[in-house]
Amino acid sequence: MASRVPTRQLGSQGLEVSALGLGCMGMSDFYGAPKPEPDMIKLIHHAINAGVVGNPLLHQRKF
Repeated sequence: MASRVPTRQLGSQGLEVSALGLGCMGMSDFYGAPKPEPDMIKLIHHAINAGVVGNPLLHQRKF
């Protein structure tokens, strides 16, 4: 099980975000060859399970 990432309050409206984020730009092709998609999917799931929030506003929307 992944360790939980600490959170921080963002602004004064009570929005909480993870203290760490996951930068995904290097997963595609900006820093060398693209990484294997199954590996990157596992990495993203691991980050989500650890509490990493990429964009807190996306988590409030209903898609």
